[in-house]
Amino acid sequence: MSKRSFATIDESTAARLIDAAISDDVGKGKVRVAGVAWALHTGVAKVEVRVDQGPWQEAMLSHEVNLDTWRMWWAEVDLLAGVHQVFCRATDKSGYT
Repeated sequence: MSKRSFATIDESTAARLIDAAISDDVGKGKVRVAGVAWALHTGVAKVEVRVDQGPWQEAMLSHEVNLDTWRMWWAEVDLLAGVHQVFCRATDKSGYT
């Protein structure tokens, strides 16, 4: 079962977790998580993800078409066996997260 959720930072900067190949209980190892991010009229500078209360890690961003389009992103996270929460956040080019 794949978990799907989203986190909205505010109405002008958002990051969404679209898919994570994570079931309710995962084994130890690397898991790829992916989503999209958007920052109206400013553009996305970076997206970060974290697992549970761990450190934020920067995700890879797709090519920017223009400042107003959603940008795809992905990251590989190391997991211990068990159930986890995955969070994401976007920072726009003005530095706002």
